[in-house]
Amino acid sequence: MSHVPLGSIFGGGAGNSLLTFLQHQDFLEIDLILPLFIGHVLKWPEIIVQARNQKPSSVRKIFFLPLPFDLCFEGAPSSYRAINAYFVNKLIAYIFLPVMKKLLQNKNYRFVYLNSLVLHDLIRSSEKKCVLHIREVVDYKYARYPKVIKNLEQAAGLIFIDYRTYKAYDKDSAKAPLPCHRIINNPFDMHLARKWHKEKRKIIAELNLTPVSEKIFVYIGNIHPIKGVDFIIKAFVYAAPPNSKLIIVGTGNNQYLEFCSSLSKKENVIFMGMLKFANMQKIYAMADYVLRGDPDFRIGRTTFEALYAGGSVIIPGCEEDLKNEPDLLPFRSRIFFYNPQDIDSLSKVINEASLLDINIKSQEMPSGNIDKHCEEMKNFIQTCLLIKTP
Repeated sequence: MSHVPLGSIFGGGAGNSLLTFLQHQDFLEIDLILPLFIGHVLKWPEIIVQARNQKPSSVRKIFFLPLPFDLCFEGAPSSYRAINAYFVNKLIAYIFLPVMKKLLQNKNYRFVYLNSLVLHDLIRSSEKKCVLHIREVVDYKYARYPKVIKNLEQAAGLIFIDYRTYKAYDKDSAKAPLPCHRIINNPFDMHLARKWHKEKRKIIAELNLTPVSEKIFVYIGNIHPIKGVDFIIKAFVYAAPPNSKLIIVGTGNNQYLEFCSSLSKKENVIFMGMLKFANMQKIYAMADYVLRGDPDFRIGRTTFEALYAGGSVIIPGCEEDLKNEPDLLPFRSRIFFYNPQDIDSLSKVINEASLLDINIKSQEMPSGNIDKHCEEMKNFIQTCLLIKTP
C-alpha cells in the first residue's frame, strides 16, 4: 500500500464521495487531514463526525488543521456572514501553513490527494506530487482565476467528475499543457435505498408525511438561486396533482429560503432542512423523481444517487447532452429532460411524469459503481506517480 495524506473539505457531495471511497478502497494507507474551522464559525458536518467515530480501516491517522480553501467555484456562499467566516479561516489557515508543510515533510508520503478544487493553493505548498479532484465548475468571473489555472498546471494529475467539469477547464488561459487527467465518476453505493423501498409507507410515517396517493418529487441540495429551487417550486405548484408531494432537502441563505417558502403555502411542498445520511437514503427510497433546476445541463451527485437508488430524474438538457456522459446511458429510460429555465417545459414534464405508471424501483439496475470507481482511481493514481512534475 502507498501512504498518502488526503486534504479534504469534508462536507456536502465532495465529503460524501471521499468517505464512500475510503470505506471501499484497499490499495492505499491514508492519513486524513480534515478542516479545523477556528472558533466553530462553520459547524463540522455530520460526515466529519462519522469519519472520526467510524474510521475506515485504510485510514491510519486523522489530523485537524485549518485548510486554505478558496471559494473559486460557481454557486459559492455569498452572504456577508459566510464571506467573513471564509476570510477569517483562510487567514488562520495561512498562519498554520508551516505546520502543514512540516507534517508533509516529516512523513514518507508518496503523494498528496486533494479532494476538491477549493484546495488548489496546496498544490504549490505541499512540495509533494499532488492529485486534485475537480468536482466544481470554476467561476470565470473570479478575480484570481489565472492563479487557479497556474496551480492546476503544477499538479501531477487532475480528476474531473464528468465531461462538463472537464470542458470548463479554460485551456486557453493555461500556459502549459493540461496535466495528466481523467474523467472518473463519483463513487455511489445506494443499496440501502433499494432495501428500504419495500418499506416506503413506513418511511413516510417516520418522516411525518401525510399519505401520498400520487408521485413524490424531491429536490436535494443547496437552497441557492443558481440551483433554481424557486423555479422548481413554481413549476411544481402549477403542474402537479393535488395529492403529490415536493420535498425540498437542504439548507441555504435564510432570505432565499424564505422566498422559496413563500411560493407555496400548500401542504404538498415540504421543506425538510438538512438530513442525516441514513435519512437521505430513505428519501431516495421513497422518491419517484429527483429534480434539478440548474441553468443548463449539469449532473451532480443527486442525479446518480437517484438513478442508482432505482428512481428517475427530471433534469435540464436534451438527448445530445448524453453523448459525453457514458455513465448515464444505462439509465436512459429513467431520465426526463426539459428545456433549461423554461417553466412551461418543466411543468409539462412534471405533469406527464405524475401520470406515468412505470416500475420506478427496478431491481435490474445496479445500486452502485464502487468496484469500477476504485479500480479507475487505482489505475490513474499509479499512472500519475510515474510522471515527472514541474
